[in-house]
Amino acid sequence: MSESVIAALVGAIVGGFIVYFSALCVYRRSALSQAAARFRSQFVEEIMLLEKGSLDVTRVLTNEAYTKHLKAKIEFEPYLRAGELKYFTEAWNRYFQYRGFFIGQKVAPGSMNVRKDEIPKAVEILQDLFFYTQQK
Repeated sequence: MSESVIAALVGAIVGGFIVYFSALCVYRRSALSQAAARFRSQFVEEIMLLEKGSLDVTRVLTNEAYTKHLKAKIEFEPYLRAGELKYFTEAWNRYFQYRGFFIGQKVAPGSMNVRKDEIPKAVEILQDLFFYTQQK
């Protein structure tokens, strides 16, 4: 075999590896992006209601909403790397604990004092979850 044929074969093999790993990277990024969009979409209604400010946090972050969010979390987690998953889980636990604080509490309907303080806190906690859904 001539040197040019060997060089062409080596070049083709190296090029094939580069194309394969590039395609794999693009696929993973695309899959993460789609999973992140699905995750965020499960929170749209609650974020909208909180930002509107007409309902108490306890009436927005209901058991039904939590179940929907938990399902979205379970579907999204496989797309995160180990380090991201650790911090995402910490953010999720803050959400879970914050939501748990209100379970069983009776807040006077329309209590503007509570809304004024709690709505921004709830939105901030939800936004912390979304940090891990952003493109890097």
